[in-house]
Formats: sequence, C-alpha cells, structure tokens
Amino acid sequence: MAAIDPKYVAGFYNDLAKMGAGRMAGQDTVYVEGADDADFFSKVMGDKYRWSGLFGKENVIETWVKHINGQLQTNCKNSFFCIDRDYDEILKLDLKKDTEKSLYYQMCHEGRVGGYNDLECFLFASPIFDYVLRCEFSLQSEEITKFREEIIKFASWMGSYRIANRMWQAQTGASVFCCNLKSNDTIVDSKEYGNHEANPAFLFQEKFAKIKKDSITVNWEKFEKKMKSLVKSAYGYDFVLENAHKIQEQMAGMKAESLIDYCRGHDITYLLCILLRNHSEQFSRLNRHDVERVLEKWPLPSESVVDKSKKFMKQFQMIRELGE
Repeated sequence: MAAIDPKYVAGFYNDLAKMGAGRMAGQDTVYVEGADDADFFSKVMGDKYRWSGLFGKENVIETWVKHINGQLQTNCKNSFFCIDRDYDEILKLDLKKDTEKSLYYQMCHEGRVGGYNDLECFLFASPIFDYVLRCEFSLQSEEITKFREEIIKFASWMGSYRIANRMWQAQTGASVFCCNLKSNDTIVDSKEYGNHEANPAFLFQEKFAKIKKDSITVNWEKFEKKMKSLVKSAYGYDFVLENAHKIQEQMAGMKAESLIDYCRGHDITYLLCILLRNHSEQFSRLNRHDVERVLEKWPLPSESVVDKSKKFMKQFQMIRELGE
C-alpha cells in the first residue's frame, strides 16, 4: 500500500488553512478519493458534512487505517471514508473493509456489491447522462443511444485487459500491460502522458481505434500485437492475454447494464469526449475534464431530472445512510 502524503492527512491541514479550525470543530467529515467527488457529494447532500478529497484511493485507505487505530488526530466529530469500488469486487480483493461501518464503497448498494465502480460510471448510467447530452451538447435521443452503445462496448472490452493486468499485479506486485501515451493527446492533462496502464487514448494514438459517423471501430488484434512488443515478460503477457480473453467470453452474452461492471469511469469520459469532438466542430476543444465537470454539475436546471437522479442515488448505501 502506498504511503500517505502527510500534507493530505484527512484533508485536515489543507482545510485548516482554507476555512479555519473553528468551522471544522465538531463537524462530521467524509473523506473521498478526489476533489471532484467531494464537490459533487457536498452539493448533492448539502452542508450536513464537510467533504474532503484525499487525492487517491490509497490515501483514503491509509487515512482510514489511522482512524480505526486511533492514530488520526482531528477535531471533527465523526469521520467517514468513501472509496471507489473499481474492480475490487471482480478481483475479490479483501482488506476486511466491508465490516467497518466508517468505510463505504461510495456508489454500491451494500458493501461493494451492486452499483458502480466509480462516480463517472454512475453518472453514465444515470438520468444525468441523457440530460447533459441533450441539453448541454444538443444531441438527439437516437444519438445519445448510439453514444451509449459505442462507449459501453469499447470501455468494457478495454476493462477486460485492465482486470487481467490487475490479476497479474495482485500476484506479482507489477503491472505488465503498460503503454506510453505521447504528449500530443489534448483530451487528457499532462500528468497522464508517459507510461501508464493500457487505455483508450493509447489505442487512438496508435490508430488501432477510429471513429466514423459516431461509430468506433477497434482493431484489438493489432493492439495485442503492439502490447506484445512492449511487455517485457513473455509469461506476464501470456497471463494477461489468456485471462482477458476468458473475461471477454464471459461478457459476450451480457446486457449493457452488466457490462458497466467492467468499465473504468475515466475511460468512459475519454470516449465521450472524443465522440463529441468528432461529432461537431463546436466541441473540438473539449477535454476529458470539461466533460466530467459538465456531468458533475449539481443541481440541474430540470427539477424532474433532479428528482429522478435523487431517487436513483438512494439505492446506494453511502447516500442512504449518510443522508439520514
């Protein structure tokens, strides 16, 4: 587990500087992975809690461990911790977190069962997605349906390689399916350039993925051949490929609502961004963060969509229990 950066401990020292100790004293605090999560949930759930982003899952877990061991010194009343499910359920990761009442998988029904891997996956499946594409990006209903189909197909297939890579990582501690994203990709920010886990941006950069008339075609065979030339361990490559293909066989007969379990939220928003840029010249300057900011706006101008979205969110344990 990665060591926590002291300047992010419980978001406490950052928040002290911003708002002063008086406002924090005695207030219930919820710690989440990122500033975007904190901003979204603070708007959705109001000012009952102070929300603090800890810049990554490892930092939230590390801070939670300090909390339950009595090593975390803050003056907040109660502390709660929320992390993304990611692929934890599929990988059957067990850090004995599910029995601890102060820690939640933020968009799951109970524990880490049911729900979504992260905030972006939830937004994609919610009424918010349709509303934003219709009202903010002027797409018609059939175009939104097409976008959804193209995104879920690509993102879930990409997820099969991610999951297989993380299976190898769980066994060896090393990631093998890594690629180098060049600095000419304007959809992501500069911190995402360089060597990272294989992702949609790499496939478009290498021209293994192309868009025509809102349809994405991907040559996965060429992608796999390219990865073979990049992966240093032949055994690791074979392991990832074999398990990715097994996952793809399992996905073959699944409905879209099940395929979302294999998706990563930032892959979804990357694909949405590149589809929008291809769809209309007026969106040519969009980047992934622009798209995420629009999806995460709250409240929405439409009362009916807000009501539907609130009802949709009440299925999640974190929203239900912290909202009481």
